[in-house]
Amino acid sequence: MHVYINEDGRYDYQDQIIVFNANREFYGGINNSIEYKNFSLQFLFEFVKQKGTLNLFNAGSITNVLDDVLVNNRYQQFSQSVASQTAYRNMSESNFTITDASFVRLKTLSLNYSFPEEITKSLRFKELQLYIHAQNLFTLTPYEGLDPDRPNTGTSFTNLRSITGGLRINI
Repeated sequence: MHVYINEDGRYDYQDQIIVFNANREFYGGINNSIEYKNFSLQFLFEFVKQKGTLNLFNAGSITNVLDDVLVNNRYQQFSQSVASQTAYRNMSESNFTITDASFVRLKTLSLNYSFPEEITKSLRFKELQLYIHAQNLFTLTPYEGLDPDRPNTGTSFTNLRSITGGLRINI
């Protein structure tokens, strides 16, 4: 439905309504380092309050419809008529697909163990350290897209989970 917002009798860019602001409302993080005896633990939690869109909202696109809609649904008939395409476009350009894309993510976690000096000296090392480092271990979010870091696509992701470990030797 087209509405003349500024009531000048013309439908143009001045009649646009901002449905939602795609910018983050607020964001931040909590970083800490804890040491106890020969162990050290570092972590970073990231949090973001924002809205996003789900462009495909689990129905497929107008040209790539899921089998659940075509085959397994005995009550709904799929149509490729001009009217159905117009209805789909109107729905996808409305606020129907806007959703909460806020999240809390454990961005980094690192655990280190430094071997006692007696062991390192006996092996003729200055330092001997065992470590494990992880990124993007988990994300808490109500967002149903792939990655809330990219909340306006719904179908892409940027942050991969990685876990690395090793032995650091300083000679």
